[in-house]
Amino acid sequence: MFIAWGSKQILLYNDAYAVVLANKHPDALGRPFMQVWSEIEADLIPIVEQAYAGVPVHMDDITLMMSRRGYIEETHFAFSYTPIRGEGGAIDGLFCACTEITGQVLAERRRAADTKRQRRLFEQAPGFITILNGPDHVFEFANATYRRLFGDRGFVGKTVREAFPELEGQSFYELLDRVYQTGERFVANRVAITLQGPASVSGERFLDFIYEPIIDETGGVTGIFVEGHDATEAHRAQANLRESEERARRIIEGVKDHSIFTVDAAGTIVDWTPGAEAVFG
Repeated sequence: MFIAWGSKQILLYNDAYAVVLANKHPDALGRPFMQVWSEIEADLIPIVEQAYAGVPVHMDDITLMMSRRGYIEETHFAFSYTPIRGEGGAIDGLFCACTEITGQVLAERRRAADTKRQRRLFEQAPGFITILNGPDHVFEFANATYRRLFGDRGFVGKTVREAFPELEGQSFYELLDRVYQTGERFVANRVAITLQGPASVSGERFLDFIYEPIIDETGGVTGIFVEGHDATEAHRAQANLRESEERARRIIEGVKDHSIFTVDAAGTIVDWTPGAEAVFG
């Protein structure tokens, strides 16, 4: 904290503000406030004049380009300027309680840049990806593959229940709730899902996916990361293959007047049809 006192706004401050001053301390003590911070005078004049006019000023974040270590640096402060009234109600000075938040602001900026870069990568991913927030599973992000697979339902800002009302009774709501409540991931393979919407997305599909809980610094679950692939074509191909194999098996087993059997490399019979049994006994 500091006080700017009198018509010349003489600067008086405590040890915590000496840290803010950095190389300007201790020479700043007892000097006019505007002289000490001449490089940001244009930023300070309006708010100092307002305080000296008797109107308190409060800001949660002000950006100032300060020179306090031999170079210009970006700084951020949360502060309040409170007028100090003397005898007769005249404004004799101002009191400032301030906190430097430069580290927090720059760290948040880096996190935002990292998130933006990560989202660009997610957007281009071949698999579908979405990020859900909170216990109601609100969409924060859905990549191009997700929008293409499920139809662009204006996901961001909606809950899963709002975006996919047709999933009622298909267990997906309950699975998401369980992952959020327990913090345990869920892995699914070839799970059937029935969608309603445009013809391009309606009908039954089969998905491989993971519900991964998002954990904060305290160990609490804040959301769910969803990543997966559309396995419909692979599922159908596998089903067709099984059907073809079963049909061939029925045909072979139905042949009664021919002997059909299979042997391995050592000559051991590994398959023996009813026709072979009829011939050889």
